[in-house]
Amino acid sequence: MRPILYTMVLFTLLLASATGGLLAQESDSFRLASIGLTGGPLWSEHVNPPHFTIVDESAAEIDVTNGLGWSVGLRANIRRDGSRWSLFPSITYENRPFEQESRAITDTIPVEYVYRSPHGVTKTTEVLSTTHLDYELIAVDLLLGCRLLGSDSSSFSVVLGPSFRYMLRGDSRHELNLIAPAEAVFENPNGLETTTDNGRSLIFYDGPVSGVNRFHVALKGGVVAEFALDSGAWVVMPGLYVDYSLTELSEEGWNVHALSLQVDLRRNL
Repeated sequence: MRPILYTMVLFTLLLASATGGLLAQESDSFRLASIGLTGGPLWSEHVNPPHFTIVDESAAEIDVTNGLGWSVGLRANIRRDGSRWSLFPSITYENRPFEQESRAITDTIPVEYVYRSPHGVTKTTEVLSTTHLDYELIAVDLLLGCRLLGSDSSSFSVVLGPSFRYMLRGDSRHELNLIAPAEAVFENPNGLETTTDNGRSLIFYDGPVSGVNRFHVALKGGVVAEFALDSGAWVVMPGLYVDYSLTELSEEGWNVHALSLQVDLRRNL
């Protein structure tokens, strides 16, 4: 993964260097060409997310659902008429959920979470440990685009640039559920919050993730297509993007990358 990251960073620096002079020389002819809405679904990959389990994960059946989220916001296009180069600044709100389930048959539940059945203390049971994470952010992207094919009415481009993020919310919920035997319940001597499942669920934590870095930076790139609508009054731009987080959200190495499909509907000015 690191060679790919280094290649992307180097390409960004070379691209910025190669086009910086051009933009400076012709800055008087670059203008705000269009502005409008952008948004769509995104698939996030959480690396080392905050999670909790009391079962041995090496022997557990783990089901990780990185989560289908979404984004919505504004994007503009700054360009020079007839030029193949464009700048696409944007600001978006993004939701990137995460869920992990660890299911195991175990007899090593710690004594503070001991459970019982009408027939006495149960020694072996099937448990399900669940972590759910809600992660919301504001992202400001500054993507430089290069048109490879097309004309002013339709085109195909590649985009690449930095993405600056601020975390609005990072909440987690860690829960342990008894699956079998059906008659067992948690003793819960520590007075943890239980669900309404008659003592068969324990909630270990439900609240904000502590020790997070709210500001972080990512590298974002993708491919986009632009199509003129209504005799050129509007432009629609579907795009497929990948972003790679360059900074960690926590000291434990929590990181979030994403694959997103965003569609712009912008008004030409």
